[in-house]
Amino acid sequence: MSKVLDLNIQPIEFNGSCLCGQVRFNGCGLRDVVYCHCRQCRAGHGAIAAYSASESSRLTITQRETLRWYGSSEVVRRGFCVNCGSSLFWKRQDSASVCISAGAIDKMAGLRAARHIYVVDKAPYDEVTDNLPQFESSMNV
Repeated sequence: MSKVLDLNIQPIEFNGSCLCGQVRFNGCGLRDVVYCHCRQCRAGHGAIAAYSASESSRLTITQRETLRWYGSSEVVRRGFCVNCGSSLFWKRQDSASVCISAGAIDKMAGLRAARHIYVVDKAPYDEVTDNLPQFESSMNV
């Protein structure tokens, strides 16, 4: 099994799309879900974000007419649909992987929650009540 961002990738074939279906993707190989509590993810998703990930070379965007990328920092860009507003992807420019919004993946069979990151930035109303590992910043700490 390969690794993406320090977690094992399961050999799961997947399909997904934005809410309106104008951006579609598929691939093989997904990382278990990581919950991100950082300010940028909360603003982009309206709450904490739940991301899986795949190697970029194993992800194919099959329909991309309404896909746009936003540079949210000097090293990160986020992919979203300009038609429905769905937040779909998160990608570090120096990484061989791309994070995929778990909610945009069809039939997430086999994926489990793995950990919480940036819990130091979580909102006051956001209580972490599970027993998953928690990291103050990124999960590679």
